[in-house]
Amino acid sequence: MLILLWGLPRDSPLAAVQKELQNLGIPHVLLNQREILETEVKLSVGEKITGEICTPTHKIDLNAVTGVYLRPHNSYRLPEIMEAGPESYAWQHATAIDNALLSWVEMTSALVLNRPSAMAANNSKPYQLQQICKFGFQVPDTLVTTTPNAVHEFWQNHGSVIYKSVSSTRSKVSQLRPEHAERLDNVVSCPTQFQQYIPGRDYRVHVVGEDVFA
Repeated sequence: MLILLWGLPRDSPLAAVQKELQNLGIPHVLLNQREILETEVKLSVGEKITGEICTPTHKIDLNAVTGVYLRPHNSYRLPEIMEAGPESYAWQHATAIDNALLSWVEMTSALVLNRPSAMAANNSKPYQLQQICKFGFQVPDTLVTTTPNAVHEFWQNHGSVIYKSVSSTRSKVSQLRPEHAERLDNVVSCPTQFQQYIPGRDYRVHVVGEDVFA
């Protein structure tokens, strides 16, 4: 058994998983994104995908990997990659490593949390909302729009409204307040999701098999 962790060491969820693996004595290796310029990936695709990852401290046989926990960021956002620019060797190397690893995690027979294809729905909050409805959950009244008048009408109908981005780009969910009214014209340039505010305590729930964690 070998668990591969991929991401930044200071990422809190990744660090928590690594600590638990250490406590349990489970063999694992951290693929540190900050070492991406010193990382090489070799893949061979036949009846199954094989290969290895070489870093300054590890040589990882991908055939030996039985589980993967990945929380990678876009490597080109690392300061040294951003500074080098899109035409640089550093940028192109980082992009190639990311693409190779993302391809491997889609095809490997190892248990992966989570494959990029499984997380694709995270790129669209309206699509996620449709999926939630499909499984029978109740959801707040929702408006996705670039029309300021539609926002005003939705706000008037519901009294209390929150807003958020429609994509996977992180944004702070905020309650729409009177002082925001003068900025509503900005939605013409940025599709925004508005939702009826539901008062109460927020819970984040994860389901693993038949186990529920909240």
